Amino acid sequence: MKKLNGREIKAFFVLSIMVPVGLLTTLRLSGILKGPTVIAETMTLEAIEWEFQRPNCSTFLSVDIFDVVEAFYSDNVLGANQKVHIWDYVNRPIELVPSTMTVVLEVNSTMTDQNGFIESVDVVLHKDQLCRVDWIHTSFRYENLSLVECMEGYMWKTEAYIKLTSTKHSNSIYLSARITWSFSTPSNQTHQLNVFSELTYYNGTAYKKIIQPFQLTFLGNAGNE
Repeated sequence: MKKLNGREIKAFFVLSIMVPVGLLTTLRLSGILKGPTVIAETMTLEAIEWEFQRPNCSTFLSVDIFDVVEAFYSDNVLGANQKVHIWDYVNRPIELVPSTMTVVLEVNSTMTDQNGFIESVDVVLHKDQLCRVDWIHTSFRYENLSLVECMEGYMWKTEAYIKLTSTKHSNSIYLSARITWSFSTPSNQTHQLNVFSELTYYNGTAYKKIIQPFQLTFLGNAGNE
């Protein structure tokens, strides 16, 4: 029996890993295997930042903002356009009625390779405990997607999210979801909301995930200190 050298042993070891992974992917695509998707590669993209100075105001005030922060991603099989729209800010001086900011999250993605498809879209929100985020369920719009789970962002929580899966291995998807970002703190308090848009897709051979972070900062106004 021939004795394997070091290079042959290494090649055999790599092959022994690749074959089961490929087999798992094939079984999952055929519908035989159920369970979580095996992600071959996850890429976190550069964070897109946005800041807004909190008004120093003790009376009712409504401010139209209409800012958009946008991120594009493309490779040889996928094109993705992900946006965060900041609509307005409403300052409410009434006790127990929080001030609010309206934010809309948008994901639009298409596969350029006919052998690929979108697997799922997750939007995860990380916040501080002094603020709250609420999903406006009646505002949800999505195409070729099905809503799987939604967790609200109550005051005592630091995370909220929605999870959606594609229908029939679609090669294009669209999502629009509105949230209300609420504050019951004085105007010298700074708040930050980190939005992570997570897109999982199949490129024809393996599952990949891209994560696009957005960092929204609502700067406290020093004039109220």
